[in-house]
Amino acid sequence: MKLAGLAVLVFACGSPTHPDPAGPSNHVSGAGSSTDQAVALLHQLAAVVRADGSLAPVADPQEGVWLWSQPGVAPQPSAHAAASDTHKLSEVLASGGLDGDRGQLWVRDLADQLERGIAVMDVDADPQAPAYNVDCGAADGAMKPAARALLETRGVDLKKEHPDLDPGGAVSTMNAPIAMHFWFNAVEVYFSSRDGVLHIADVIVSTPCEV
Repeated sequence: MKLAGLAVLVFACGSPTHPDPAGPSNHVSGAGSSTDQAVALLHQLAAVVRADGSLAPVADPQEGVWLWSQPGVAPQPSAHAAASDTHKLSEVLASGGLDGDRGQLWVRDLADQLERGIAVMDVDADPQAPAYNVDCGAADGAMKPAARALLETRGVDLKKEHPDLDPGGAVSTMNAPIAMHFWFNAVEVYFSSRDGVLHIADVIVSTPCEV
């Protein structure tokens, strides 16, 4: 299953056991390329999550960052950090109802998936390839995680990729131009672009095998 949109986890059954991914990223450094910017932002986001810091250094400078979870059949924006918001990540999550065990799981799994995914990230490969998608049909009923992460740099459309949102929701009213999309297992990150500079616009942690 492909979850397409902005940056992604399993609340009901806990975090699945993931084997160490094999193989390096196919990303070749481009000395300041937009792909390099995206990788640097993913590392910075992972560090913010681990430190329970403010999202302000990575946030879209106009619209801030939307944080998503999956309370039902589809992920939804749960909390919002304004561009200049200096609150800790945990405080922002709590404002959207993601506190206690749910908040801790959201944070831990996000950081884990970001760090693992960066190491096995491919750029603009076929998103339908099995390596990038979670297998929810394993014989023992367990979720089989994706083997590799994918960074999409062309044709990214958050509104089209998440059509189930309320028409008045965050995605329907957003003005940030979305340029890139990173996804790995239950985590997605969408990057906005302003004057050639990337920022984090959305971070999604979902439950891909619950429908």
